[in-house]
Amino acid sequence: MLREIVCDKFVENGKVRPPIEFHKGLNVILGNELGANSIGKSTFLLVIDFVFGGNDYVKKATDVGNNIGEHTIFFAFEFNNCKYYFSRSTQKFQVVDEYNKGYKEKRREIPLDEYNKWLMEQYKITQEELTFRALVSRFFRVYQRGNLNEKQPLYGGFNEKSSEAIIALEKIFNKYTVLRDAQQALNEAREKKKTFADAQAENYIPSVNSYKEYKKYESRRNQLVVEQESFSDVDALQNKTRDEIQNIYELKSRLQGLRCQQTRLGSKISQISAQLGGAVPEFQNDFCELEKFFNNINLRKIEEIEQFHKKLSKILHSELEEELNRAIEEQKTIDDLIASAEQELQDFDIPTGISKKLLREYSAKCQQINEINTQLANYNKFSQLKNDIKEYKQRHDELSKTVLAEIEKKINTQMREYNDFIYDGLKEPPVLELTSNNYYFKTINDSGTGNSFKSLIIFDLSILSLTNLPAIVHESLIFRTIGDEPFAKIIELYTKFPEKQVFIAIDKATSYHSIQTQETLEKNTVLRLSSGGFCLFGWSWNETTNNDGIR
Repeated sequence: MLREIVCDKFVENGKVRPPIEFHKGLNVILGNELGANSIGKSTFLLVIDFVFGGNDYVKKATDVGNNIGEHTIFFAFEFNNCKYYFSRSTQKFQVVDEYNKGYKEKRREIPLDEYNKWLMEQYKITQEELTFRALVSRFFRVYQRGNLNEKQPLYGGFNEKSSEAIIALEKIFNKYTVLRDAQQALNEAREKKKTFADAQAENYIPSVNSYKEYKKYESRRNQLVVEQESFSDVDALQNKTRDEIQNIYELKSRLQGLRCQQTRLGSKISQISAQLGGAVPEFQNDFCELEKFFNNINLRKIEEIEQFHKKLSKILHSELEEELNRAIEEQKTIDDLIASAEQELQDFDIPTGISKKLLREYSAKCQQINEINTQLANYNKFSQLKNDIKEYKQRHDELSKTVLAEIEKKINTQMREYNDFIYDGLKEPPVLELTSNNYYFKTINDSGTGNSFKSLIIFDLSILSLTNLPAIVHESLIFRTIGDEPFAKIIELYTKFPEKQVFIAIDKATSYHSIQTQETLEKNTVLRLSSGGFCLFGWSWNETTNNDGIR
């Protein structure tokens, strides 16, 4: 629990105030007998929120920063008879400094999130996915925090939807884990549908956009099937997949090409063989007869040319033999490929005479049918995704309805008990109605301001009683329209939480007729404030000054 707050800027009659000490149960910040305002009651409640990990003291009490400047709040908590000492600066407010006893020696600097987790552990708050601030912030009701709306008791002073406030209440009552898996399944189904729809919108997935279009495509698919069945040899093809038919078509095309190559090679081999089998032309070895016709002929030169021709013939003959051998090897390879392709075709078990044209047309029909089937399947898939969302939402809503009904019953039962205590059972209690998206808080046949704020107090006390919420804070504005008798009973209720802490600000104790109420307030007062030098900071900056600078 919170044990003390110390700050050298807290001044009383010109002197630094001693440590402000707190105790279990009710802790009162008491104003003077005149009910003076702007003396620091609300500001000090913001300081309490500040030491409980909030930021509104810095962010919303801007007049303090403008007039007091940067300052440090020292404070101590006690858990299991052990005191822990800390400080938090208004300038460096995202960290908390931990000290040894007496704030004399700094031990370490703690990030604010880690500090809030530490408070959560010390207060034994074990709800999953619930932060410390999400728990306490809603019930620390201070004017500057904006959470005094008596019609919206779950509003925590920060922007959120009503559905988010409902989830927070589920977490506070430790019921959220029951709904988490159902909510996660619903979220995943929604994400799958969104992903699928986005893919369709970008044309990554062929789609059918309406049931009317679905029936049109289905009719076209059926027509294509009929056209397929009209082909000859259709029985041999019907049990084949489109890929198999495509393979058969490609095999036939390949065979046709291979057989053309086989024919060309056969012709080439025949031609080369014929060339090699013919006589090699030779010139006569004796050129003497030429001398009879040509005088002075150079027979030696002619013989050299004849020798060149003989050599050239031998070279050409050798090259032809090599080319013939290559052609014969290539022919063997082609023959092997043809045999392999024919075996593959035989394995497909289709008539050997089936034409490529038939295969091409049949394959085209298969492709169109497959494309349409894909579109129809995607339509069915999208419909299933929508149906999944519907079923998951129905399951979640039913579970949520059960959980919220249980929470609603607990709170309303407790509020009735407290309301009966205040009014001796003579007035209607406030009623909380919960849905998964909204909530309603009202008192039947009584919407007066005083009754509404009384109901807000009863709501907070019920949460304090039913959960591990460690403390509540109530601003003095809440009490101003509540009558003396119900107020006396409320003060008595505040004292019924000996293991928790209640912090309230009151304008003046003697304004209430009940002596017992006055005594209770006096007994539990931890800080007294009044105008002039007895304000929280020793002076009030809203007071005007005279020409001498004296307030």
